[in-house]
Amino acid sequence: LFSGEIDTKGEKYQARVAVEARWFDKFPEETLQSLSLEEQKKFDRYETVRLGKDYPEKHWHPQIFILNAGHDRREEIKYSLKKVDDRVQIREYRDVFGSFY
Repeated sequence: LFSGEIDTKGEKYQARVAVEARWFDKFPEETLQSLSLEEQKKFDRYETVRLGKDYPEKHWHPQIFILNAGHDRREEIKYSLKKVDDRVQIREYRDVFGSFY
């Protein structure tokens, strides 16, 4: 969390907020096969593999919202997967910057 300018009269402030969610999921075999050879090797070595921006369109993900963010917010969302104890862990990372109330 980074806090910037605070407007006490307008009851808002500028900030940068990072939100991370992780969950275990059964990952479809066809999706694992769609990874590049290098990504498959990283996954097999229990390393993190970044997923494409289309991940939430094809798979379940938590519906995370920051309710007190202003309309000027900028948000970057990234997804990755990692093998943890022979299970697939999905990670959603949100980086939000803008006005909050």
